Formats: sequence, C-alpha cells, structure tokens
Amino acid sequence: MRDAGTRRTRRQLTTLGVAFAVCTFLVAVVAERRTPGAGAPWGAVSAAGVLGVVGFARRHAHRNRPSERGRVFDSLGAANAVTLCRGVVVAFLAGVLVVPAPVGWLPALLYGAVAASDPVDGAIARLRDRTTLLGARLDVNVDAAGLLVAALVGVSVGSLPPWYLAVGAARYLFVLGAWRRRRRGLPVFELPHGDTRRALAGIQMAVTAVALAPVVPQWAGWTLATVTMLPFLGNFLVDWFVVTGRRERPLP
Repeated sequence: MRDAGTRRTRRQLTTLGVAFAVCTFLVAVVAERRTPGAGAPWGAVSAAGVLGVVGFARRHAHRNRPSERGRVFDSLGAANAVTLCRGVVVAFLAGVLVVPAPVGWLPALLYGAVAASDPVDGAIARLRDRTTLLGARLDVNVDAAGLLVAALVGVSVGSLPPWYLAVGAARYLFVLGAWRRRRRGLPVFELPHGDTRRALAGIQMAVTAVALAPVVPQWAGWTLATVTMLPFLGNFLVDWFVVTGRRERPLP
C-alpha cells in the first residue's frame, strides 16, 4: 500500500511538474516580447528552480503520510500542491536575479505572494486532516529558499543591506553545521517546536516583502531589515546551543 501511494504521488508530481514547466515557458515568452533579452535568462533560471522544487518533492514522495508508521496517501493533497506553487513562485523570483532590466514591483509582488500564502498550506492540511511529513519538509525548505532568494534579490537591487544575506543563509549554515557534527561523531540533539522561531520567521518574511517594494525609501528598508534581523539571528544561535547540548530548551 505504501509503495502504491508513493507511485501515485510521484505521478501527480510529474503531471504538476509538466504544468509548471509549460507555465514557465509561457511567462518567459511574454517576458521576452515585452523586454527583449530578459525572457531567456529568466526562463533558464526559473526552470532550474522549478525542476529543483518538483525533484525535491518526488525524492521525498514516500513521506506523503501523517507519520513515519502511517500509510502513504493515495494523492498528493491540496496542501502540498499549494506549497509546491509557493516553491514555483520562489523559482520565478530567482529568475529576477538575471534579468538585465529594471524589475520595479515584481520582486515585492512575487515574494509578497510567497509570504502571504505561508499559513495557507498548513491551514488546508489541518482542515482536511492531511498533515504530512512531506508537507512539513516542503514548507520548511520553501520558506528557507524564499528568504534566501529574496535577500539576494533585495541586495542586488539595493532594497536590502548586504549584511542581510546572513538572514537568507542562516538556515543553510545551521543545517551544514549539524551535518558536520554528525560526520565528526558529535551529538546533535533534536530541536523541539518553538512558537518564537515561527513568529520571528514570519516577521522576517513580511519585512523582506515590504523592503522590496519600490515605494519604501532605501534608508527605511535597510533600517527595518537590520533591526528585525538581530532577534531572528539570535534565535538561530539559541537553537544552535540546543542542538549541540549547550542549552536544554529553545525559546518558547
């Protein structure tokens, strides 16, 4: 039963992947017609991002179940589909990095959509009683990738300060550090759920989306980003102390 559910999930992911690829191609064609020289590079980077999102989901299709011992669901589920769509929007945002033309409101609108829809997939999953390990993993990785890409775009257009890249890189450095500890045979303790962590991430996503808006003065965006990044990074430090055994519990 689990293998059958995994196969069905992967087939649905393949179908979605084809649909996303067609959408990416059509948007690239429109972009090329409106701004010659922009469509091809945007399409190439965005397509690579879409491939990465769908490939990641396919690789973890066996986790489309409520728990490690639970049965794999027979369908991908609406909540996971929403998370995948958010990941595709992040891929589209990454394409902005290579567009050789002013981008105006595009980064703010794209990342604003990613940030605003963050609670949606989880709400759908809980409403339908379809919370899955796949959904949780997808959500965390889409959020992390979105924040990194948005930080890169913001710094490239001057909406965010260069040191804000630390916000985008924080989770990846955290994961890398934990991996290195395991490789060295050092203990890595489980990190319990924390509402503070989730709240700080939500605030950071909102601040990033606002700072990307062209109407926000650069000094205001830089100041707001700098002030809010401090508790965000500080919480990562506390979490690091937890997983390395230097602290018993994370912030509430």
